[in-house]
Amino acid sequence: MQESKHVPEQTARREAPQAAPPQSPPEVVTILEADATIRYVSPSIEPVLGYKPEQLVGKNWFQYVHPDDVKRAQPVFSRTEPPPAATRWSEMRLRHANGSWINLEGVGNNLLHHPSVKGWIVNARDVTRRLPSPGPEILLQRGQDEEAEVAAALARVGREMISLLDTPALLNRLCSLTTKVLDCDCSHTLLWEAEGDAYAPVAGYGDLSEQWESIRLLRFPRAAVAGRRTLFEPDAPVTIISAETPDDPLGAIARHCSATVSLFVALRVRDDIIGYLHAGYRERHGRFTLKQQRIAAGIAHLASMALQNARLVEELELANQFKSHFVATMSHELRTPLNVIIGYHDLLLEGTFGSLSEEQSYILRRAHRSARELLDLINATLDLSRYEAKRIPLEIRDVSVGELVDEVMRETWELPDKPALSVEWDVAEDIPPLRTDRVKLKMVLKNLIGNAIKFTEEGTVSIEVQARDGAVEFCVRDTGIGIPPEAVAVIFEPFRQADSSTTARYGGTGLGLYIVHRLLDILGGSITVASEVGAGSAFRVCLPQEANPGSTARLARQ
Repeated sequence: MQESKHVPEQTARREAPQAAPPQSPPEVVTILEADATIRYVSPSIEPVLGYKPEQLVGKNWFQYVHPDDVKRAQPVFSRTEPPPAATRWSEMRLRHANGSWINLEGVGNNLLHHPSVKGWIVNARDVTRRLPSPGPEILLQRGQDEEAEVAAALARVGREMISLLDTPALLNRLCSLTTKVLDCDCSHTLLWEAEGDAYAPVAGYGDLSEQWESIRLLRFPRAAVAGRRTLFEPDAPVTIISAETPDDPLGAIARHCSATVSLFVALRVRDDIIGYLHAGYRERHGRFTLKQQRIAAGIAHLASMALQNARLVEELELANQFKSHFVATMSHELRTPLNVIIGYHDLLLEGTFGSLSEEQSYILRRAHRSARELLDLINATLDLSRYEAKRIPLEIRDVSVGELVDEVMRETWELPDKPALSVEWDVAEDIPPLRTDRVKLKMVLKNLIGNAIKFTEEGTVSIEVQARDGAVEFCVRDTGIGIPPEAVAVIFEPFRQADSSTTARYGGTGLGLYIVHRLLDILGGSITVASEVGAGSAFRVCLPQEANPGSTARLARQ
């Protein structure tokens, strides 16, 4: 934290009043897909080209570029690999909503390979009314240098902020980056709170602890700030010199952090101002430069987009928590009556209530099997909520592989009405014991074997077990329908099967392989898949002799 240095108020007031600098042209921030489809455009597009952002999203950027400039612009977007620096282009004409042509100059940042952006970020401004200069070569060079500096600053902010999806971390990083990029002394973020209908400081950088404690208590009612709203309409930052604006509502935050000059820029979601970004100096008395204002406006656009992304992720996580809670509750409620049904089936089959005819026994066994399958589905769904919540206790102990295999063999010997299918076991001798969770390993093997049997109508399902390099390898191989190459990447995701026709024909929830992968994740094992459509699949599990809880399961494709 920086130590604040107060400047006597009378000193600040003796300064000669400065003439207001010319307004910086609105900075338009656009995010384009690799094919130049517009994914996002800042609200500042309206005063520049006359379009509302929603009119442009989903459209191709080139349909607004002058035909004579298209050939010059297309090669820039044909490069898929990011260049070492931001890509600059000279003036380019874009069609205004009224049919006229507007000259824009801009800088494009190739972030196609960035995991969160996956596109081009383009910063542009209107230069149609730029006055001629007596020294064009010098001013052109200066303009290019300034564009490069603005682009580099915004690229840095974009890289560091857009990937953050945790709102508190995002807000703290926003203030830190703003302070560093603008080379000022402090920065704060204010967001609108529904309770109280006011803007409140939620993050700051560059303050002493005592200063921040007083700043965070401030509240700026939206009605009180509404009088300044028109200043933010064109997305131009507003400069407030603290000593000259003692009654300004936003100036209160400047005075609390001992700022002699402050810059405010609006954070927006469509037409709504959801907050303000503040940057301040504690010793300087002149206004922020036009370049700093442009950078601040660009930071605000990026921050607004990053906040929307973070809030969307938070809403999805909350919805996922509700879903998991609902699934767990319903699974418990369904299991209770189903266990009663299965219990009565067992009593009937044992002859507790009298002898049964052969036909009655056959029908009852089929009903019993269906009830068991339904219970397995309910248990798998309940397990899903546990795995997603990571509430999975481990019971690590020595496990005899031979005894475990015999137990699994007995429980899977009965095939579901498939006379043309055989199950073969090939278990090597002298396999060392494993120190792992017996129940979870058994679930892995039964899920893989059951999966192989389900998708194989005729032929063979073979299970091979052998010791290999300090580990034990289990291979479940079948001669079934196989898996398309493009589906291998998704079969381990919950509720996913190779395609919808597979689900309709063979049934199931698509949770079996997901559970296998999560259990191996817990046990520190790995799984590989080799498959050919129409020829079958082979799932190979490798488990270390000593379980390594908490390591990430490795999923590979052969």
